[in-house]
Amino acid sequence: MTTLRWGLLFMLKYPHVLRRVQAEIDDVIGRGRLPCMADQDNMPYTRATITEVQRVADIVPLSVPHRTTTELQLGGYVIPAGTAILANLTAILNDPKHFPEPEKFRPERHLDERGDFVKNQALIPFSIGEITCTAARWRHQGKENTVTSPVKRLQR
Repeated sequence: MTTLRWGLLFMLKYPHVLRRVQAEIDDVIGRGRLPCMADQDNMPYTRATITEVQRVADIVPLSVPHRTTTELQLGGYVIPAGTAILANLTAILNDPKHFPEPEKFRPERHLDERGDFVKNQALIPFSIGEITCTAARWRHQGKENTVTSPVKRLQR
């Protein structure tokens, strides 16, 4: 729900983004049916917009704590097995090395030169590490439909 709220807020603030998302929805889904999971790959700008919403909205500033399972080295430091790790997602999502001009809302940053969606490995809006629970998998797969349905119904 948080992504939906932030998505609608950003699209109201940036009407050119809303118009482009609506045009893509009309082209791919039309007005006669609801979106489905299969539509996601055919809506790269919508997917890029939702991805950018999650990056800029910074919904979860610190990750859920994790523990190392083995001793490891990171940045010259030895981290013992069993150490709690907490990632600063705000710093990662606003790192200009991975997201040039991070203060700007630009869905296009997630598209290649052909307009296809490109996954940025630094984009981790919820947590670090593997996704293991079913709810987390659904959240990542279903967010496009959650945002697309209400945007489809907005007056033009």
